[in-house]
Amino acid sequence: GATGLTGATGATGTPGNDGSDGSDGNDGLVGATGLGATGATGATGPVGLIAPQGFSAHLSTLQSGISSTIQKVQFNTTTYNDGGLFSTVNNRWTPPAGPVIITANLNLGGSIASGQVAVWLYKNSVDLYYGFLCGSSTAAGGIPLAVTDHANGTDYYEIFASIPSGGSGSVEADAASYFTGYSLASGWI
Repeated sequence: GATGLTGATGATGTPGNDGSDGSDGNDGLVGATGLGATGATGATGPVGLIAPQGFSAHLSTLQSGISSTIQKVQFNTTTYNDGGLFSTVNNRWTPPAGPVIITANLNLGGSIASGQVAVWLYKNSVDLYYGFLCGSSTAAGGIPLAVTDHANGTDYYEIFASIPSGGSGSVEADAASYFTGYSLASGWI
């Protein structure tokens, strides 16, 4: 026979148990770089130590021809040259910026007339300080000079000498003729 009429929907049954979790999906694509401005620069870090900057120079041979005209002393060799800032070619020191200590001593020999025998410290080709002895000797050993100054990083220092007119002197190449410098901005202090 013919199919009968469909009956009314029955009541909802009791829910079943949850199924197990599915596996993780694949990673998504990396997004494009943002269009924002670069961030601000961070604060400056703490000051570090500067490598030692100092030297001790002397003459390799006697320098003759010293007269009443102020002449540069040819300190052309070093005992040490920490930082490499003393030039044995130009006979001068160019320390880093900051305070410096400079010493020099000259042992002058030859025919020196009575009067002022001097050692001069030049900074950037201009006399800065000088030390002298007065006497009537034929030699003037130990003309000392010790100074402090403040260098700007491009300043350079040189030693010059002079004797009274009428004489002919020489700077002896011995332990009594030297030029030294040390930067107090260096890390040893």
